[in-house]
Formats: sequence, C-alpha cells, structure tokens
Amino acid sequence: MSRKTIDIEFLKTFVNSTLQFSPDGNTDYRQGLIDVLEQALHKTKNYAGFVYLDEKEMEITDNAIPGIRRIPGSPSECSWENTDRTRIRYF
Repeated sequence: MSRKTIDIEFLKTFVNSTLQFSPDGNTDYRQGLIDVLEQALHKTKNYAGFVYLDEKEMEITDNAIPGIRRIPGSPSECSWENTDRTRIRYF
C-alpha cells in the first residue's frame, strides 16, 4: 500500500478557519478537530502554541461566543466568563 501524506500547513489553515467560523453549536466537532490537529502538529514537531480568539476576531461570525474576553482598558487582563474554549487559533 502506498503512503499518503497531507501538508500540515494546509491542515492547520483548515482547522483554524473552522474553529473561527463554524456555528456555536458545534463545540464537539471543533474539539475533535483540535485533538486531531494537535496530534499531527506534535507528531511532526510543528507545534508552536495557540491563542484564544477574542471578541474582535469573532465579530465577523454573527456574534459567536469568543474564546476569551478582553477587559476594556486593560491590555493584559482577560475574563473567561461566557467563553468557548474551542475558539482558538494555532500558530
């Protein structure tokens, strides 16, 4: 049987887009994508971390719940209240 491969950057771009733009009710689907991508990134030694998507990054998806909420007036403080931990982007 021949070996099939996939470009990791393509996979990461696809997953990042889906994590940002998929409807709010798809948290289990997004978590599955996260699990697969993290395994692939670690296995190929391409893991470089991730960041939670904030309100500004989620505005374009019909007011979807962000991964993190920035506290106005504070450059470094955040709130986890009413957030979705599957709203992330990988580097």
